[in-house]
Amino acid sequence: RNSSHPVEPDPAERRAVRVRLKWCLLAEPRWATAARGAARAMAASGGLDAGFSLLAVPLANTRFADGAGTLTEEGMCVTATLASIVVCTLLYKSGRIVSPKLFRVYRYLSREDQRQWDVRYGSSLHAPLCVYFATVMIATSDFFFADGSTPNVLRTNNLTYTALGISLGFFIVETTITVKYNMGGPEMLLHHMGALVSVLTAVTTGQGHMHTMWMLATEFTTPFIDLRWWLDKANLKSSRLYMYNGMAIFVSWVVARLCIFPPFFYVVWQQREQISLVYPFARALLFIIPVVLLALNLIWFQKIIKGVMKLLSAHSSGSHSHSQEVQSPKSE
Repeated sequence: RNSSHPVEPDPAERRAVRVRLKWCLLAEPRWATAARGAARAMAASGGLDAGFSLLAVPLANTRFADGAGTLTEEGMCVTATLASIVVCTLLYKSGRIVSPKLFRVYRYLSREDQRQWDVRYGSSLHAPLCVYFATVMIATSDFFFADGSTPNVLRTNNLTYTALGISLGFFIVETTITVKYNMGGPEMLLHHMGALVSVLTAVTTGQGHMHTMWMLATEFTTPFIDLRWWLDKANLKSSRLYMYNGMAIFVSWVVARLCIFPPFFYVVWQQREQISLVYPFARALLFIIPVVLLALNLIWFQKIIKGVMKLLSAHSSGSHSHSQEVQSPKSE
């Protein structure tokens, strides 16, 4: 600080620095270094909002490879993001060429339905990857829950950055298509925008990786939703596969879209003291996005229940007419 022209940060900025210093100095050396850099940025900002000045620290100090040319965690994230964008784009673009050769019904669909058909290739591939990474890092590993010097909300590794990079690339492509062609209505746009902003914030700040991956595990239902849509457009609503898939939608929705939230909110409450370490914008997302996502899931679940009741009624009477179907989010 220049002694002839002292710059005094406001009390809110001063408290934010003290909190980060207290936790970071107890953690790994790189966190202590980041905290000291954050403090210097605060002092030099002269009134910038604490969230923006802190956010500049990880972005300015990001390195994508070390001196030996090995990719860092951030470098692996960027690589995974670019690869995901390329793969999802190729799946979508090639669908217009491949789909007519594989599925005769594709030729008779409207252009809008053909886009819906093709975009689901990427979502059906992305969903199992989300579930796999979330299972490995949260359900079968103690990486986020074991005692350690680094606070849980700040823990990252190569796998979390890779997983979030894949999701970031997918949601960039998916959101672009959704906005361009107005697919799925306002609910789907809200879902995609919320997911995109959350994942982007997690990878740029290095915070809340566990919570973001936890929420991405809700994509478990997506392959069943996609299969339901394909069977519907292929006029196979009377098939046994359609009925079994409808029941799978119901069960998977209850487990992955509803039951997953109580333990999530419990963990957030248990880690409430660590939440103060998270940047203000990321902190707001942590509280807002899960609530919005749960609300959307409940709205969609009402449609699923109605569809299941129709399906069970039709099955008990031994009739499977085309008018009896399992309803689900139109563009999930």
